[in-house]
This record gives sequence, structure tokens and C-alpha cells, in this order.
Amino acid sequence: MYSMHFWAYGVSVVPAKAYLEWTGGNQLTALRLTNALWFVLAMAVTLFVSSVPVGQRLALAGLATVGPCLWYFKWHGAEMYCWSLVLMAVVMYRDRRYSWCALAAGLAAMQNPPIIFLGAFAVLAAAWDRQWWTAARAILGTAVGLIPYGFYQYHFGVPNLIVVTDEYAGVRNLSWVRSWGLITDFNHGLLPYMPLLVVGTSFGVMRLLYTRNVRGLLLVSALVSMAVGLQVAHNWNSSCEGLQRYLLWMVPLAAGIAVEGIGGRWRLWAFAAIAICGHLAIHNEYNRTQALKDGYLSNTPVGEWVLNNYPRAYWVEPEVFVERHRRSDGWPYFTADWPIVHVRPNGTVSKMLLEPASVEKVNERFAVDPDYMTTLREQAARESGRFYAHPPHGAVRQR
Repeated sequence: MYSMHFWAYGVSVVPAKAYLEWTGGNQLTALRLTNALWFVLAMAVTLFVSSVPVGQRLALAGLATVGPCLWYFKWHGAEMYCWSLVLMAVVMYRDRRYSWCALAAGLAAMQNPPIIFLGAFAVLAAAWDRQWWTAARAILGTAVGLIPYGFYQYHFGVPNLIVVTDEYAGVRNLSWVRSWGLITDFNHGLLPYMPLLVVGTSFGVMRLLYTRNVRGLLLVSALVSMAVGLQVAHNWNSSCEGLQRYLLWMVPLAAGIAVEGIGGRWRLWAFAAIAICGHLAIHNEYNRTQALKDGYLSNTPVGEWVLNNYPRAYWVEPEVFVERHRRSDGWPYFTADWPIVHVRPNGTVSKMLLEPASVEKVNERFAVDPDYMTTLREQAARESGRFYAHPPHGAVRQR
């Protein structure tokens, strides 16, 4: 009752806990058992309740499931709860059962508020199809996501304990670099874990635009709105299983857009088969090499390779760069000793994050070519805040 986040997921764990208590099992496994039950429910709805052709059902299930989703079964958090409900919402949306879509989105939004946009666009889709009573029911289903606000307003006098101060969330956190990083952050973005889903979703969006598929474009709008809405969170580089945990419950939407946009029987089957096999191979390679064992306070092998070879390609939220190179959490509440740098195995610096006032520290701590130091000073003079610098290979070296 007094948690920062709402307790809908916790309530869903109660049946599993009661079952384990009744059978003499370990009640501490109730969360994982509940995650598995939510997954099974989502798969049952996707494969057996949906009315679309079987090939589309299998493609949606495979694209949404194979990948980082498999790592989150063991998480004691609401990620699988939200992922499952969003997947069911996408299934209902594609079946034009908008009121059920909105209800699933509303239930998921009780834990992650940006998901409420999916319910809102289900209302718009029902109105576009002139299903007025369905639209009214969809409004009620979406409104379920507002229950936490009423609960906290009643108990604490504020609608949300997380956004009551800027310490946890705020509109000021919205940025282009966060939007770009959801896809291309080589540590926790979608690209290094599910690259073919990125390709399929991008192609799907373009084809939906070309065919003027309004229902499909409303689904795209829901995904974009959720992507913007989740950026209000302050703690962007937080504990995750490879893929950022906020992204997990956006994967079913991306998969739904890919399936809706690609279309065609054989075209969709071929893409889904290649994508599922490719993502499974990537997933197994991460497991085989234990690439994620150091968690979110270090660069993944993919992130490390990009920083060593193509550092300009890694445009990343400063918090991610600072915390993964300091190997400690809590920035900016705990100050950073600028510059923060990435050093290649050969001792040369490939990327630096610094403030204009700290530019001379580069010369103090590293062996710097005089010509580049002049260039860096000129760059710092043009900047008003933190900025990235990319020294030519060998221009900045460890002493």
C-alpha cells in the first residue's frame, strides 16, 4: 500500500504465493511463477484467441518473445506483467476488439503509466471504425490505468509519489538523445539485441504510410507516445537484463507494427523465420559468452567494440556513459570528476565527456598532442554545457 510504485503486479502474485504455501513450496519463488503464468496467458491469447490468420499469430508471438524477454522471467518486478498485457492488447487491437485492448492497456498502465497511450489510441481506432459503443467501453477500460492516481491522491494527497518532485521524474528529462538511444544505444537499446525487429518495424511503418493504413498508423502513434512518455524517468541507466527494462514492454508493439506493416503471407513468414532464428542466435551468444554478467555498470561487448572502433556512432545519454565508465551508480546526485573517458585496450582515448571548465584537466591527466589540445580548447569555448569530444586516434593517450 505504501510503495512508490502501485501494487497491481503484487496483487497478481497472491494466487501463486497461496498455491506455494498450500503445497509447501518456497513462497519466495511466487514472483517467478507469476511471471511464467502471465507469459502463458499472453501466449494463449496470441495463439488461440486471436482471429487473424495462424501465420500472423505465430509471427507476432515469435517476434515479441524471442530475445531479451526470456531473460526477464527471473525478474522480481512488473516487467513481464506489463509485457504480457501489452502483447494481449496488441492482439485485441489487431482483432478490432478495442475495448479489450484498452482494458489490457489500462491494467498494464497501473504499473507503467506511459502504456495508457495504447488504450487512448484504441479509443481513437474504435471511433475511426465508427464503433461508438466500443469506443465508450474502451474509454472505461483505459480509465483503469488512472486508478493509482486516485489511490495515491486519497492516501497521500498527491496523485503520484514518483513525480511529486523532480528527483524521480520530470518533463525536463525528455530529449532527442534518449529517443535515439531507445533504438541505437549499443548497451541497452533495441538494436544490439533485436536488430531485425528494428528493420521489420521500420519497414512496417513505411509501408503503413504508403498504404495509408490508418489503424496501423494509430498503433505507430501509440508506440511513439509511449517512447516519449517513458523518458520522464530520471534514472535512465538502471538495472536491466541487457535490454533496458522500459523497452521490454514496448517490444510487442514494435512486433505488432512489423506484422501489420509487412503483410503478405510468404513475405511475413520469411521475415519472421529469419528474425526469430537471428534473435535466438544473438540471445544464445550473449548467454554463451556471459556478456551481460557485469550488469548495467559496464559496457557490453557490443558497446565496447563500437566505442573502440566507431566512437562517433555512439550518441548516448550522458548518464549511461558516466555510470558505465565510472562503474558506479547515482550520477548526477554524486558528482563526476570530469572528464569521463573511454580508453581503448592500447591506451588511447576514443571518446570523452567533459564540461568546458574541465578542459585543462585533459592535458593534466593524459598525454595530449598540442595541436589537438588547441582544437579541444576551441571546441570547449563554443559549448555552454557538457559535450562529447572524439580525439583522432592516438591524439590523447594514457600516461
